[in-house]
Amino acid sequence: MSFKLAIYITNNKLTKIEKDFIELSKKSTHYQIKKIIIDEQSNKASFNPLKLFKLLFFACINFFDKLFGKGIKHLNNHHQSFLTTSANIPIQYFSSQSSNDQCSSFKKDILLLKDQNLDFIISFGNSFNQNNLHKASNLGLLNVHYGKITNTYNLNKYIGFFETLNKISTTSFNIRHQGNCKLPRSSYSSASITTFFPFRLNSMRVQRKSLFFLNKFLENINYDEIVFDQKYLEVMSMNSEYNPPSIMDSFRYLIQAITILSKSLYMKVFNHAGRWSIGYFKLDDINNIKIRNLKIIKNHPDQFLADPFLFEKDNSIYCFAEDYSYSSRIGKIRAFLLQDNDAIDLGIALEESFHLSYPNIFSINDEVFMCPETSENKDIRLYKSTNFPMKWSFHKSLIQDISAADTNIFYYDGRWWLFTNIDSSDLDDHCSELHIFYSDAFDSSNWIAHKKNPVIANSQKSRNAGLIEYQDTIYRNFQVQDYNFYGKSFGLSKIIQLDTDNYIEEILDTIDPTFLKNIRGSHHFSYINGMAAIDFYRHENIKK
Repeated sequence: MSFKLAIYITNNKLTKIEKDFIELSKKSTHYQIKKIIIDEQSNKASFNPLKLFKLLFFACINFFDKLFGKGIKHLNNHHQSFLTTSANIPIQYFSSQSSNDQCSSFKKDILLLKDQNLDFIISFGNSFNQNNLHKASNLGLLNVHYGKITNTYNLNKYIGFFETLNKISTTSFNIRHQGNCKLPRSSYSSASITTFFPFRLNSMRVQRKSLFFLNKFLENINYDEIVFDQKYLEVMSMNSEYNPPSIMDSFRYLIQAITILSKSLYMKVFNHAGRWSIGYFKLDDINNIKIRNLKIIKNHPDQFLADPFLFEKDNSIYCFAEDYSYSSRIGKIRAFLLQDNDAIDLGIALEESFHLSYPNIFSINDEVFMCPETSENKDIRLYKSTNFPMKWSFHKSLIQDISAADTNIFYYDGRWWLFTNIDSSDLDDHCSELHIFYSDAFDSSNWIAHKKNPVIANSQKSRNAGLIEYQDTIYRNFQVQDYNFYGKSFGLSKIIQLDTDNYIEEILDTIDPTFLKNIRGSHHFSYINGMAAIDFYRHENIKK
């Protein structure tokens, strides 16, 4: 069955996200957009001098944001608007002036829409004041709501401003349904992504992520699973007014922008940059992580080390890590032999013409394999050791045409499992979605997607930070992102349930970057046989 949709807008122009949704719908066999509904009354609010001053201050914000956002993917044209006629879809006008069902004009508008036999009416971040628009379609209204219900800034062109202003770690959205039926649960109904500066970038990212989630939400609806009940009404409580940021909030934001710009210029002039480093230490029990006597492996001048993975072979413990060059802007995999008081640098173990990191390493039948992060090459691939630890050959591409990072492969309960972080919305965002695949073979070309993908859609715990098998239990390490910052800390989760229908994990601990002075982040953890390795982040002078 192909659902018939209408898209609800509040003026005669489409936003970029609405235009993109229309273009995306043309590729779908599961739904079609048949009508554009223009609400003639929605934005007819009273205008006053105070609101004019608010808009003038907000114009200053847009000016600063354009300076910060130059050259950022998808951002330059995100705030464009398009004439509704450019969509080549029939238009119908609607008046939400009254929510009283006895109002003849309102009833007429509802009946005219109902005659179209629409299944859903779709809205992006618009405000509703109990206008009963859901009655105009068979299955009700779907509105993509951004941020908190009490936050009036997360409407229309102010989406994401509140989170950036207040430096909140995540910016969220959820797809809200209003109608006399109950839709099946979907993993694509909500997500929380890392909040970014500037606000325009944050707004673009959360809206673009919501666009692809809404597409998947609609694609995955099975008509037979919809429960119809006239007594059931899922109510959508929304703000009823578009409210520009206050003058004080706009001023606070401008101060924040000037501060960030000043810091950025200072770091550029004095050649400062964020730099990752790695270290290792002895640890008896991963359920009680105490970082003591950390032995730091020294970075070379033009380099940083990150994502350490430990592997034991022939009674020796090796560390494989990302070796990133500031000059070439590309990562390679470097190997170390760990000893009690020293780490012997064995050199570059694996390099390609594209970026490599996160060298997840495992063995099967005495053969050693590595699955490094190769998102730049748009695949998930395996390498096989031909002369451990320094000789590796390409073995196989497991999944192609995919933007995925930080993949874990392991055997559990009769199957091979692949945990990875997918960028579903072409944002270079691998932090907000955890996807699971499974197969009968570790090097299969036919990995089956988990029914509940993404099993986690939250940048506070989605991204992998290593995997540990310890005392017959599997632990998934995860990264914690912060406002405008990648890799604030890491956590440890115990996998409670993993099968083809369900995934449940329990967070046991979160490790903050307090184990060394002047560090700002730590986003990876590895453990094997009494030895642990981590990475950490701090600002340093970079000599190229």
